[in-house]
Amino acid sequence: MAVNVRGMYVCTVEALALMERNGWGRVINISSGLAFKGAPQQMHYAASKGAVVNLTRSMATALGAKGINVNSLAPGGTASPTVVANHPDAPRMSERTERERIIKRVEVPEDLLGTLLYLASPASAFVTGQTLMVDGGTYLK
Repeated sequence: MAVNVRGMYVCTVEALALMERNGWGRVINISSGLAFKGAPQQMHYAASKGAVVNLTRSMATALGAKGINVNSLAPGGTASPTVVANHPDAPRMSERTERERIIKRVEVPEDLLGTLLYLASPASAFVTGQTLMVDGGTYLK
């Protein structure tokens, strides 16, 4: 909770003066698909990412009148270098997740870039309070 929720809150508060001075801003929080699915073996993590979704909605409501959009990105299981290095069973987890996806391949960090760029750009000027899932269709099943 300290990192996944409070950390995002504090970062936003610290950047708020600059965004208010500019009359606009973009806050992009990172949640997780587990916020919607849950995970018995990672319930603390799933709960914190669910809190990020609600924090995003609450911040969007509080900051919208100031021209600040607040959205969240919810990746699926991503084969990042940190995950691969710290979880010996990561290849097996990736294979299982790949089977569950509509797009049949491992998710990598680069898969998130297009959505992040969209949320940071003027193209998303009328999008706020949303959580966009980038997971290859995992949670459609």
